[in-house]
Amino acid sequence: MTMNITEFAIAKSDSGPYGIAAAKDGNIWFTQHKANQISCINKNGEIKAYAVPTPDAKVMCLTVASSGDVWFTENAANKIGRLTAAGNFIEYPLPQPDSEPYGIIEGLNGDIWFTQMKGARIGKLTADGTIYEYELPNKEAYPAFITLGPDNALWFTENQHNAIGKLTDTGELTEYPIPTPASGPVGIVNGPDGAI
Repeated sequence: MTMNITEFAIAKSDSGPYGIAAAKDGNIWFTQHKANQISCINKNGEIKAYAVPTPDAKVMCLTVASSGDVWFTENAANKIGRLTAAGNFIEYPLPQPDSEPYGIIEGLNGDIWFTQMKGARIGKLTADGTIYEYELPNKEAYPAFITLGPDNALWFTENQHNAIGKLTDTGELTEYPIPTPASGPVGIVNGPDGAI
């Protein structure tokens, strides 16, 4: 089987492309960790970059919400960022300092869910800008990526606790230990067969 791979050069060298997500319109959004930008590439390979207002925010992961807004984590700035469809930035500081927000996904009712690697918390940002935090039992769990499951619960990896976590919209937590010791789970996605 032959695969055709096309590479698209980013204008700024050593920009540190990191998170990536597809939008409904076919555009692909990605973060530039070192360049401090949120960027979009269209089907013609044209790239448009948006500079994040907070300097050296260390933008990591992102998700494109059903509204078309792009939400992203600012790991070093301790904020959740939002780039509206109109091209405006809104930033939401987290209640706890040095939380290191990382993974992010849209949940039910347009709520934005995200992981906080330091302090082992899962955060929820509602439409009115209110942030709720759910603490994990193991303070060294280091939650990384997060996804919305077919059961409408939030599923996430616990990188240093060797487990997969599940959190319902009402805050009920279940953890599933991984049989292989010290496996260090990071990425997670909802599969077409309903499995995680």
